Amino acid sequence: MLGAEPMTHVTLPPLEERDWLIAQTAELIAAFGFRGYVQAPLIEPTPEFFPDPWAGGEASVRRVLLRLLRYAGSACAADRGIGELEVEVVLHSSDLARRGEVVGQPPILRGQDAQAWFVRLDSRAGSRVRVAHFAVEEVALREPENLVPALARAVAHCVRVVHHKLTPPDIAGQRTIDLAGFALGFGVLTTDACHRFYTRSAGGMRSTRAESRLGALSVQDMCFLLAMQTHVRGLDRRERRRVLDRLQPNEAEFVREAWKVIEKADRLGTPLRERLDIPEPASWPAAPKLAQILGAPISSRAREAEPANAEDEPGEDEDDDPEASRSLEQRRDLDPGVLGMNRDKPVFRVERSAARRMAKLLGLPILLLGGLLSRGSFGVELPMHIVIPAALGVALVGMAIGSLFTDRRCSEPKCGRALTIGDEVCPLCGGTVMGVIHGPDERLGADEDLVREGKVGVDGLLISKQKSDG
Repeated sequence: MLGAEPMTHVTLPPLEERDWLIAQTAELIAAFGFRGYVQAPLIEPTPEFFPDPWAGGEASVRRVLLRLLRYAGSACAADRGIGELEVEVVLHSSDLARRGEVVGQPPILRGQDAQAWFVRLDSRAGSRVRVAHFAVEEVALREPENLVPALARAVAHCVRVVHHKLTPPDIAGQRTIDLAGFALGFGVLTTDACHRFYTRSAGGMRSTRAESRLGALSVQDMCFLLAMQTHVRGLDRRERRRVLDRLQPNEAEFVREAWKVIEKADRLGTPLRERLDIPEPASWPAAPKLAQILGAPISSRAREAEPANAEDEPGEDEDDDPEASRSLEQRRDLDPGVLGMNRDKPVFRVERSAARRMAKLLGLPILLLGGLLSRGSFGVELPMHIVIPAALGVALVGMAIGSLFTDRRCSEPKCGRALTIGDEVCPLCGGTVMGVIHGPDERLGADEDLVREGKVGVDGLLISKQKSDG
């Protein structure tokens, strides 16, 4: 009936979509078991749930993934061995020359590329250890608040693979990955990050507004799923308030509206718990404590092949100190800017007369200072018809002096560092000086010449460096 559910087109998914979400959740619970859905801790992005050190590198990402797999393992049957999986991570640079082969990246979801994703699951040669492979965009490390939910979603995909659940790479398969996170306790993390507005540093004292999206399901779908889970769990008012406090304002309001609709449907029809085939709460086993699930600190070192009597030998990770490895970890979460951006790439030394630069250096300050004094703000009134000729005169003097010198600079437009004749590598951008040009407009032609001569590959890296790395 028109108007029976005001604003549901904004705050709730359509009725057909709700039925699909409930049916898919019931199928997921049948595969994973109901204990994780109703008893796994609702993971929050706080030190309480992620006590491991973060140093902004590959090892830090690995520790987060192992922590999430430990949570997922506690939510699923022990015989699946999810918490025992080893993890390997590939960080993909935004620099196309160093990006490497990108495998398994999902399609663009809701207008945004994936920042982290699950690649495959295999077994390490000569070992009983199974390895879960993940890939992460290096730029995502600069925003851990968005990275952790993306990693949680990637772990949900991994868990589906462990349970032999078909997950097509298309949008339909991506929707089932979003659903899987709720059975593992990741619902608060992924719902909060489903559509987020925040402030991003733009360098120095500047900041810009940014927007991020996660997953294939809509915000309304994710909020309805979270409302379903918290309703079935029977959270009291204080616990519900804690959940809402971890969400963006829009998501929190959507969850409130979903609670109202679900509670009304329970009164008028079959309770949601029965539709999900979840037994009575009185028959649920005791929920594990968070401290039990957290366990020992996450190791910073990968496990090697296990010997046949591995259970009788002490693990090599027992004496591993994550805090000690933190100081040795290479940071990848900071924007390096120009520093080192052209490492293993060619640049050129631009040599030209210093006349123009010297004219600007001497004439421009005279013009700016004279313009300031011409307003009389400091008790001195200097006419502009005197300032302009004086600035031009000083500029001409600077041009004459500069013509006696040669200005040598890096050809990288973002760098422009002053170079000497003996510099083989630019001290700022790290590029290898491969020759001399006489103007920035000659740079692209000189690059093409190096490619034709076989000194630089099509990816822009020096051939000699590629061979030495190989």
